[in-house]
Amino acid sequence: MSKRFMTRSDKERELNLFAKNRELADVEILPYCDALNTLPGVCTLQSCAGHRSGEVSASAPEGTRDQYSVRPACLWLWLDEKTARRFYECAAELGGHPLMEHVAVRFQPYGQQVVEIFFAGNDRGPGYLDSSMRVIFDFLGKVAI
Repeated sequence: MSKRFMTRSDKERELNLFAKNRELADVEILPYCDALNTLPGVCTLQSCAGHRSGEVSASAPEGTRDQYSVRPACLWLWLDEKTARRFYECAAELGGHPLMEHVAVRFQPYGQQVVEIFFAGNDRGPGYLDSSMRVIFDFLGKVAI
């Protein structure tokens, strides 16, 4: 049974697991995850740099030529209790930033509480991932003391 908030031993366990499975993550977001994981009380559980697929093709069937799939960039973060409480107090500030799509808290069936952030990344084009991650890192740097 997982705990609602992360402890130091939880973070150590998750980072060891992450180290063994780095090849599963989008390579573009890895340096940002590494930076976030240096913050006290913050641990990256899942990440995505954002993707766009199914670009317009002249050979696509009629009616589908303008369709494509967009997956925004996202992070799942596990926070310790102190950081989580500060996060909740100012989450609207992060959620209101134009590069953020949504900020939410997921209550997992096994008790874990996970912060979910969807934001502009590679799905929007060059430079968006870096700009969005700077916003997220700066915000978390203020709440993770």
